[in-house]
Amino acid sequence: MSRHAAPLASTACATEPAPLTALIVATGGQLTTAADRELQADCAAAAIHVLGASACDNLVRDAVRLAPSVVLCREVPRHPGFIEQCELLSRVAPTPVVAFTPDPDPQRMAQAVGAGIHAYVVQGYAAARLRPLVLLARARCAREQQTRGRLDDLTLRYEERKLVDRAKAVLMEARGLGEEDAFRVLRSTSMHTNQRIGQVAGHVVAAARSADAVNLAGRLRMLSQRFVKQRVLELAARASHGPGSADSRRQVEANLERLGKTVPRASFGALLDAVSAAWAELRSALPLAADAAALSAADAIAARLLDHAGRLTDALESAGLVTRLRVVNVSGRQRMLAQRVAKASLLRASGCPDGDAIANEQRVAASEFEAGLAYLRASPLGGRETVAALAEADRAWQRLLDACGRADTADGRTALDDASDVLLAMFDKLTADYQHSMNVLMG
Repeated sequence: MSRHAAPLASTACATEPAPLTALIVATGGQLTTAADRELQADCAAAAIHVLGASACDNLVRDAVRLAPSVVLCREVPRHPGFIEQCELLSRVAPTPVVAFTPDPDPQRMAQAVGAGIHAYVVQGYAAARLRPLVLLARARCAREQQTRGRLDDLTLRYEERKLVDRAKAVLMEARGLGEEDAFRVLRSTSMHTNQRIGQVAGHVVAAARSADAVNLAGRLRMLSQRFVKQRVLELAARASHGPGSADSRRQVEANLERLGKTVPRASFGALLDAVSAAWAELRSALPLAADAAALSAADAIAARLLDHAGRLTDALESAGLVTRLRVVNVSGRQRMLAQRVAKASLLRASGCPDGDAIANEQRVAASEFEAGLAYLRASPLGGRETVAALAEADRAWQRLLDACGRADTADGRTALDDASDVLLAMFDKLTADYQHSMNVLMG
């Protein structure tokens, strides 16, 4: 039997002739009509034990609770509720159904067959036929379940094959493997973890999707700060809108579009909408900021965008099935912290109000950057190349801190911009390396 078959099917659709139990569909759930009482008596004569009666609207609930061998209906009601309940029953707890009716309408017959009624008997009720019809319905139900089980198994194998192909593509792109090597990795993991290869492939695909979403959302945090930094530099250079600002706008909108297509709205729609709303506000306000006060107001909007993007990133990390997404989140956050330190230093040098608050923001961001660097150094993920990259990032960080003291000069601003963007490029690569590492993808 298929692993997807309903749990009651093995009992309800069994073909053994005895003992047989029945649930009778009756008006109001009571055997009060002469026809229903006749059916009850005929069941007793045919060695079919009646478990009780069920109102039409309660059929599925009562069938699940009582698990009868067969559902019987002495006279099919004219309203469509019985047909609808039988169709639902066939999906929830497949059970043989025998229904008698005086109505020869071909359309009703087609509806009955489509709803999973196994014996729809038109103008043919007789006590002597009751037990044979019940056995026929049970045989049909059993056969139907076997067919459904085979179809489910074929569907499962087909879906697993698609997952394996997608997982191979992930490993080939992320790790530079050939197709045979990628399949060998999946098969080896399947053997060592005692899972079907389709399950392993599904995990790889889900892990890649989760890591990509965390990286994309994490970049939105960084871009919230970089966009403000670039506007401060434009004003200091008396430029309008430089290529850096346009690039940041394109990146934000591209990331939002990708996240909108890949993350489930039911789980993350509200968080993503909050990010989009904050971005729309910042996109409108920042290009108009032409003095220190306006920059400070725009930076407050950027802080809201940063907060919403951070909430989204953390939620995506927590929801991922991969336990090692934290390292992707932390590495990606370093990009934002470097941009935030540079931005705060430039805002202070530009004479923005609330200088003390901006200075505190800079100190906190710098402290968090150094804590993140320590976390990544201590992480077991990555090899010698990662250690070397983190050492180079530390040197670039020291250059950024040195440039912060010269943010009131043109050379200092250039050095600050360069150092923060060098760190951005470094942690872009490191984050991608963590994202595509075998430890993250294979769990």
